[in-house]
Amino acid sequence: FLFFSLLLLNLGCGGEAGDLLDLADGVDREEIDQSKLGTNAFFAEPEFGTVQEQFTEVRDTLGLRYVRALFAWTNSVQPTPSAIPDLSFYDEIASRIPEGVDVLVVLTGLPTWMQNPDNWIEGDPRRTFVDRWVIPIAERYSLNERIIGWQIWNEPNMTVNPENSTLDVATDGGKYVEMLSRAYIRIKAISPEKLVLNAATTAINQNFPESLNYNRQMRDAGAAAVTDRWAIHYYGEQYENIV
Repeated sequence: FLFFSLLLLNLGCGGEAGDLLDLADGVDREEIDQSKLGTNAFFAEPEFGTVQEQFTEVRDTLGLRYVRALFAWTNSVQPTPSAIPDLSFYDEIASRIPEGVDVLVVLTGLPTWMQNPDNWIEGDPRRTFVDRWVIPIAERYSLNERIIGWQIWNEPNMTVNPENSTLDVATDGGKYVEMLSRAYIRIKAISPEKLVLNAATTAINQNFPESLNYNRQMRDAGAAAVTDRWAIHYYGEQYENIV
């Protein structure tokens, strides 16, 4: 209400909107420190250009160093349990990372045949994901210095994502941490210098308090010991919840 009143007053006096913002929130404007910023790159979407063009735009046009990219386990990558995974697209991404760019790879996704428990290793879908996807990828690109780390899954608490139900993690942060722990230990044995990150939940502030409580479940299950950075997703406008 104060902001809106100031807006009306300021517009009536012919003031600048930028001056009003400074007056309203009391924060001095500063230059953005681009060294701390990164971006998602959607390499599978041709509307954004080729892999090389997207990397070039991130580095040279946006002036950013960090890129977050998905390496998804999908039907197109491995259509059947016995098929040899086609990693040619991910090979292209890995080989095109230019100097001055570091990539965090998100390992996520399940082919549809993972819905059948008969295809799970010892009846465990989370172990199957780690053993059949996370570890082979970590081994394949272990010598790629431009890939600085692996994020294990994405938004495990999103109940509308059927893959979270397949892994049985949608409402159980402890089971997600079980999967993260297995991935962390195995990856560190392969390339200890690379980061391993937990999956960020859906936005803590937007889905308050459900997402926050899922983070608490992960914490209580020991996630802090098996992640090099605690990842969160922050979007939405409910700032009081994040505080």
